[in-house]
Amino acid sequence: MSSAARPLPEVLLYGAPGCTLCIEAADGLLILRQQEDFEFRELNVRDDPELERRYAFEIPVVTVDGEVVCRGRFERAAVRSALLSARRGEASGS
Repeated sequence: MSSAARPLPEVLLYGAPGCTLCIEAADGLLILRQQEDFEFRELNVRDDPELERRYAFEIPVVTVDGEVVCRGRFERAAVRSALLSARRGEASGS
């Protein structure tokens, strides 16, 4: 079957206001989004006690379709690789 029906990969950036590394990660993802097709959302870990507990000392955290791809520093190559895998329908747990 064609992969055209496959939904776009979802990239989430967990960060916080004033976090320089988070700003760099967001900028990097926006640039990457000009080259790759994916859904992108930013989440402020300070808005959710569970997210803050989970990620507060690791931000920025970038996930692709729910899988953590990078923590602390944005890694363009790792995100691009995860996007390619997501488009092929590959998942690290399957």
